[in-house]
Amino acid sequence: MNDVKLTRALNDLFSSVGVSDLDAERCREFLAQAGWQGLCALGDADTIRNQLSISRAPAMKLAAAAALQNLSAQQIATSSSSIDDVAAVVRKSIHEQLYGLYWGEQCELLHTELLAVGNISSVPLLPYAALRPAFLSGARAFGLLHNHPSGNVEPSLLDLTSAQSLKRVAREVGIELLAVHVVTQDYVLHFPV
Repeated sequence: MNDVKLTRALNDLFSSVGVSDLDAERCREFLAQAGWQGLCALGDADTIRNQLSISRAPAMKLAAAAALQNLSAQQIATSSSSIDDVAAVVRKSIHEQLYGLYWGEQCELLHTELLAVGNISSVPLLPYAALRPAFLSGARAFGLLHNHPSGNVEPSLLDLTSAQSLKRVAREVGIELLAVHVVTQDYVLHFPV
């Protein structure tokens, strides 16, 4: 992350608390050297506070950001993941889970992310939740993957209408919804939208 992006990210993170210029500079220097992985390795707010020699408020903000990063890393597959890897995860769930699969210009899988968890028969989806990761990862296209714990591999009417609606919204911002994948214990059905 370059200095401008790092400074902007820290300003956003610290906007709701008063942070001294010295604390902000120490945070920026640490993150420029160690990155988010280094911050996540520190763990709790007290350790971050002591290691960076900063006050409590920014240390707590950084600890919360690190905790979210760790949680996100557990839920987000790496770019080497495949549709089969994500399908294997959702097969185990007794509730519907919806993942976004985000593709780059060279048809490479850039990012996968858990977008929503529903109940046994449905999962809600807001267009913003599906499009935000596309913007953040620079994806040009995406797909949706969700499970049907009932075992019925056929897409529901809600699946079809939601996908068509999302495709229209995504197209307006220059991103293409390619397909929806429905996963059961035994099958993965891919249907173009």
